[in-house]
Amino acid sequence: MSVASVHHSNKSAALAVRLLAAVALSALAAATPGVVFAVVGAGAISPQPQKGSYAPPAGSGPYAPGRLIVRMKDAVSVCVDCLIERKQSLAPALGSNLFDDLNLRYGLRSARPLRKADVPIASLAERRQREGARRSRMTVPGYSPRSKIQQAPSLASTYVLELATGIDMEAVAREYARDPNVVYAEPDRIVQVALLPNDPYFASKGAWRQDFDDLWGLKIISAPAAWDSASGSGVVVAVTDTGLDSQHPDIASNLWINPGEIPDNGVDDDNNGYVDDVSGWNFVDNNN
Repeated sequence: MSVASVHHSNKSAALAVRLLAAVALSALAAATPGVVFAVVGAGAISPQPQKGSYAPPAGSGPYAPGRLIVRMKDAVSVCVDCLIERKQSLAPALGSNLFDDLNLRYGLRSARPLRKADVPIASLAERRQREGARRSRMTVPGYSPRSKIQQAPSLASTYVLELATGIDMEAVAREYARDPNVVYAEPDRIVQVALLPNDPYFASKGAWRQDFDDLWGLKIISAPAAWDSASGSGVVVAVTDTGLDSQHPDIASNLWINPGEIPDNGVDDDNNGYVDDVSGWNFVDNNN
């Protein structure tokens, strides 16, 4: 399918070009670099929550039933899930029965390390050693080997507890967070990713002295909702109106190219009746 172009030299056509090109772009370039990722219903774990003062983040979404994420203090040197699997008490290592009591009260079914790769490793010391080795091998542009990657909090002491379902996970998280051996505890929240363009015209109106949104076409066709499910990869959109700006930075790298045509050689390579129709055809002036 080619992108048909029709050119008119008037202001209303110029407006239509912008609007219709934007509609085409919704399918062709929704996933190009520069797309903004917004997390809806985020319940991100605070790196330094206050003990005993747990509060669910504003706008928190639903959570996995019965699942709690708990990070122990670095001073806790035992493998928590290992002891639980062996049905051993944590009290000797933690200095109190509080964690054991909470596990019993809320029907603990199982425990595992946050990183699944740590499951077969039955030693917290070895998990930490491997984590340090992985981080030392990591390189990120603009960061030195002893960068924030290595300074980030360890995940080796973070565990996923599977508790009874049907309980108030917000209340449960508050109970676990009061344990002096716990850095933080909170439900395993379910978040959604929404894909929104960073085009300033997406949130503006009246740029061309009109009394409606600048990119109204994207909103009429519910493009934002569609972007959460698909980015238009592999889809070719035909614009059969006043054409588009092929040099626009949002369009240039996403414009459909006729694979059967050699640009500017003056030959109708694909034998479709149009010479050098690389990215469409101007049916008004009968040229490309």
